Amino acid sequence: MIVFPHCAWDNFQYGSLVERLGRGRSVLFVTGAQAMTGAPREYGTITLQGLNALDWAHTAVVATHPSWAYEIAGRKPAALIALTPAELENGDESHSRCRDALCASATLVVASSEPFYFEQWFRRGGVFLQDGLDTASDLLVDAAVSDAVAGKSVDALARLQLQRRMDFRAEQLRALRPSAMQYFFQAVYGYLLGKGEEAERWALDAFHLAILTAEEGAVQTYFRFLSAVRLLRERPDDAIATYGISIATDEERSAFEEMSALRAAGETHLAAALLYRMNDDLRQASALLKTMLEEATAGAEPAASPPGTELTRKELDDGASMAETPVRAPATSDSESVPHARPLGRLPNGPAAAARATGLLIESHERSGRPGAALALLEPPRTVKERLRRNLLEGRAWVMEGRRHDAVRALLQAAMTGLEPLHVIAEIASVDAKAKRMAEGDFS
Repeated sequence: MIVFPHCAWDNFQYGSLVERLGRGRSVLFVTGAQAMTGAPREYGTITLQGLNALDWAHTAVVATHPSWAYEIAGRKPAALIALTPAELENGDESHSRCRDALCASATLVVASSEPFYFEQWFRRGGVFLQDGLDTASDLLVDAAVSDAVAGKSVDALARLQLQRRMDFRAEQLRALRPSAMQYFFQAVYGYLLGKGEEAERWALDAFHLAILTAEEGAVQTYFRFLSAVRLLRERPDDAIATYGISIATDEERSAFEEMSALRAAGETHLAAALLYRMNDDLRQASALLKTMLEEATAGAEPAASPPGTELTRKELDDGASMAETPVRAPATSDSESVPHARPLGRLPNGPAAAARATGLLIESHERSGRPGAALALLEPPRTVKERLRRNLLEGRAWVMEGRRHDAVRALLQAAMTGLEPLHVIAEIASVDAKAKRMAEGDFS
């Protein structure tokens, strides 16, 4: 097992986890010997050059710093566990890009705070939280990490932790003075679990309390989330109208006008994906768009399911919903509050809608730290601007595949039409330099 640490051993908070995972395995840290002072004697160190000799198909990786992303890229370890210390969950644009790429490629992600936990759930499945607040919840993380390294699915444990965290927060609400944010967290837990009715109730409670306490941004934070919840409950018209009330910028107004027009034209699936995207739920948006485009490519619209038929959502590698809670399949109309709505499963009506769906999916992949998936969907460039975008995506995608020279070559080609590629090359060099310093034991 290889550990890519974020600090020296004396400050390394994941020692007990590494000890459990390392039983029966050799454990090597990518850092200098001086950084391992005080560590168990059976733990060794390895240099960056030494990594090239490993059998990665039989090697598990634990990474605790985003700047290791490019060193891990392309190696395809048997399992990649991304642990995110609270102090490293946020950072500048370069830091966030590496963090997103590392988390997107990980077998399992362990967050240290609820906001980052939710953010990752809105991008992928297999996300866990270990913040020390609830022992039962933290123990589930230990079990999940062990299962992931052993090649087992962690979906059931992920769902179990979501439910446990929701129950834990409910216990706290009964014992403490509630806040709008605590109610909101409950709404998000319900949403992720597919419990639309509960999620809507909690979101409304959060909004009402925020208004009573004159909290800033109540409409954009709490009320807007109701649009995603109502879409989950198969009420697209209510969802779009709710989003419309919350708009505050030109971009949001434009998105509202587009989703309204799409809904009116019968492109409900596409409108729903856009609404999810504007709520930052890239996982749901990507799952909808991918399914829609696959069905459109197949050239056959699926038969409408009768009212009340239940389907189970499956986990998709590119971020589909993990909720195993049954949800009604799209019927010929939505819920009783929208009696004449069109079916949610409507396929894209012609090339324009399909192109828009592809564009949204590319954007969702990019924002989720999956440049390779975005690149695979790009059409051949026809303009200088399109060529620049392709070269930029090639650079970002190939560096995450371990093709460093190809990435720089693509970025240098793009540099002939703009300065942004040079900034990306400088960013890669900066991240490489940070990784090299950490590998030598310098974590400053």
